[in-house]
Amino acid sequence: MIGGQVAGGFSSGEMINTIGTCIQARMTADEIATLQVGTHPALTSSPIAYQLPNAAEIAIREMK
Repeated sequence: MIGGQVAGGFSSGEMINTIGTCIQARMTADEIATLQVGTHPALTSSPIAYQLPNAAEIAIREMK
């Protein structure tokens, strides 16, 4: 990952922090797609519908 952009409400800070971590760790799409994400039912998205791994999976499919 070389960059990211987030627009949204209160939960956008969580996504910004995750993107920053992925950039700093120089993570690949494969690593992001298999990233273990802990969530809280009342505060965050379900891990099944978590946007960053889902976007990585789409990117991987598009590269094939």
